[in-house]
Parts: sequence; structure tokens; C-alpha cells
Amino acid sequence: MIDRIVPPYVSIHYATEFQDHHLFPGEDSGLKGTVPIRRTEFATGRATARAAIQKLGLLPLGIPVGPGREPIWQSGVVGSISHCPGYCVAAVARSGDALSIGIDCELNAPLPFDVVKMVILPQEQSQIDGFDAGPIHWDRLVFSAKESVYKCWYPLMRDWLGF
Repeated sequence: MIDRIVPPYVSIHYATEFQDHHLFPGEDSGLKGTVPIRRTEFATGRATARAAIQKLGLLPLGIPVGPGREPIWQSGVVGSISHCPGYCVAAVARSGDALSIGIDCELNAPLPFDVVKMVILPQEQSQIDGFDAGPIHWDRLVFSAKESVYKCWYPLMRDWLGF
């Protein structure tokens, strides 16, 4: 479904199962001291990103971790990676087609109260409170939108944006 809502120059690849994929040289520098499940999530993210890069007709290279924990894309590529339980997605494009990409996936569940207080502004909360509850957890959707914007912002500005 996600591939139907992105511009045609954006390549999407996703996985619904996490596997301990082979990491390219330099990619594991972001994994020191992590638990095995984090390595599996990370490896799946890198594998989905490399598959998305291949869909652009490019040879995928390693995607190391930058100082802000962001993916360092090969020359000519911009992108974003996200995962949540049961889903991992990568979106990439040629840098001539997009300056940056931000993508996030989240479970459709309420945000923990301490996260709501940190992420949702009072005026946003009052708007959310006016929405029909229905099946959508609007606080999580707002968080995900902000996370997507941050992932797009950071590679360009190299600065914390805040919530």
C-alpha cells in the first residue's frame, strides 16, 4: 500500500519478517553493545534499504551509521528506514530527484503518557481530543508524522529539530 502513496521516483521496499541478514562492511559500527533483537531489526532495515536501492537500478553499497544515528547513504542516494514490530520499510530516491526522505512506521496503539507529554503540544492535543476516536490512535499518528519530518530534516540541517 505504501508504494501507492509515494512519488514515482521513490523506491520502497518492506519486510514483514525480521531476519539476521548479512551486514556489509562498516554497517555493524552502530551495533556495539546491542541486544540480538536490535541487531536483527537493524540488519533487516539495511537489507530492505539495499533492496530499495536495487529497484532504482543502482548497485547497493554498505549503509553505515552516522554521528546522529542516521543512515549514511551512498553517493547519489537519499532515503529513510523505519521499523516497528512486524514491519520494516525503506524509502530511497536518487539525490537528483529528492533532497531528502523521511519515513516512519508505528504500531496503531496509544502513545505512553510520558511520551505524549514530550511530543504532543497542548494545541495539538486539543485538536486530537476533538477527533472521532475510531480505530486510529491519533497521538501515535502525530508522533509518526513528526518522526518522518525529523528524518527528512536531519540529513539536510544536521541539527535536532525537537517535537
